[in-house]
Amino acid sequence: MSTAIDRFQAGQRNVQRLLDVFSNQLRAFARGRTPDMLLMHDIVDCLNRYAAIGDDAYEGELIDALTQADDRFAPARLVLTTEHEAIIELGERCLALIEDMIGSIVVSRSALLTPARRYLRIYQEHLRRERSYLQRHRHRSTDDTAPDRPYRPLPRDPLEEFTDLCERITQTVEHLETDEFGLSVCAACGSDATSNGNAQTLPLGS
Repeated sequence: MSTAIDRFQAGQRNVQRLLDVFSNQLRAFARGRTPDMLLMHDIVDCLNRYAAIGDDAYEGELIDALTQADDRFAPARLVLTTEHEAIIELGERCLALIEDMIGSIVVSRSALLTPARRYLRIYQEHLRRERSYLQRHRHRSTDDTAPDRPYRPLPRDPLEEFTDLCERITQTVEHLETDEFGLSVCAACGSDATSNGNAQTLPLGS
């Protein structure tokens, strides 16, 4: 049980880091500045990958363990699955708009800000709900004597793949500083990373 929770919480921490960066980029965009659209694309793509693996054995194992400890957790699977679907749908819409902007297609700020802000809000609420499930479980089960099943990763563990992608994005963000408007600036050269196209980007593939 603790193994499933530890992996679950590690994924949550990575997601929260990406959401914080995405929020900063949206604030810059709302203030009339142009954020690093390639970085925004990579972040949303990575966040959607995480939501897409939410229903596999990784999260399913956790919900199974919680339900075994308290059957009132049974509805959690449907709730989380519904939220995953909403997150992925909104994320795909945001990705399409960001790709249009990268391709120099004129897109109004409100056209992107409206779904992007909703995407951020729903994702943050989703994380809070997951944390609430874990907190409720801790209050109800302080003596978890069930032995952990050995963790056997899939041939290509989707959670480990997500963690690797998140780390690569974080390394890119650490190369950037943020000015008072929330605009990414290259820390090494001091230049505007969005105006000269020199910001590091992450080709995450399909």
